[in-house]
Amino acid sequence: MADLKSANEKLQADIERERALEQAQLDFFSAVSHELKTPITVIKGQTEGMILNIGDYQDRNKYLMRSLEIINTMEGIVQEILTVSRMKSSKVGLKKENIQFSDMLKQEYALFEDLIIQKGIDWKENITPDLCVVGDKALLQKAINNLVSNAIAYSPEGSTIYLTAFAEEGTARFLLENTGVHIPDSELPKLFDAFYRVEHSRNKRTGGSGLGLYIVKTILEQHQAEYSIENTKRGVLFTIRF
Repeated sequence: MADLKSANEKLQADIERERALEQAQLDFFSAVSHELKTPITVIKGQTEGMILNIGDYQDRNKYLMRSLEIINTMEGIVQEILTVSRMKSSKVGLKKENIQFSDMLKQEYALFEDLIIQKGIDWKENITPDLCVVGDKALLQKAINNLVSNAIAYSPEGSTIYLTAFAEEGTARFLLENTGVHIPDSELPKLFDAFYRVEHSRNKRTGGSGLGLYIVKTILEQHQAEYSIENTKRGVLFTIRF
C-alpha cells in the first residue's frame, strides 16, 4: 500500500508538471500573438491606405518608412522568439566549455561604446583577471549582452553603470548596477516573464521586445546559475552566481 501511494503521488506530480508546462506554452503563444497583432494591424492599415491613395497615405514615402520601421521591430521579435524556441528544444544541448569570463566581460564596453557615449554614461568596471566559468559561450554571451543592453537603455543620461566580477568561495560572481533609476518592488518578480515590460505603453523607443530578461532567465536556469534583481540606494542591481 505504501508503494502504491508513493507511485500515485509521483504520477500526480508528473501530471501537474505536464499541466504547468502546457499552460506555460499556451501563455507564451498567447503573448506572442498579442505582441504581433498590433504591428500587423498597423502595417495592414498603412498598406491599404497607400493602395487606395487615401488622405495622408498619398505621401507613400513617409508611410513606407514607417512600415519598414515596424517590420524591423517585428523581425527583431521573431528572432528573439526563435532564440527562445531553440533553447527550449530538448534536441539542443548546451555546448559546455571552459570560458574566460573576464575576457568576455571586458568586451562589453567596446560592443556598446557608441550608446554609452551617446547617453553620457560613466562606465566603471572592476573585473578580476582570469575569471573562468563552464558553460555555453554563445548563450552566456547572449545573456550578458541582454543585461548590459537593458542597463544602458533604462539608464538616464549622465548616470553610472558598474560592472563587477570576481571569484567567491569557488564560484564566479557577476554584478551589474545601473544608477539613477528604480523599479517598483511589485514589478520586480514579473520582469522575467515573456513580453513583460515595466513601461506599459509598449513604446519600442523606450523599451525592447520584452523578451530580453526572459531569455536571460532561460539561459541562466539552463546553466543552473543563481540570479536576482533588486533595487539599491543608487539604482538597480542584477547579480549572477555561477
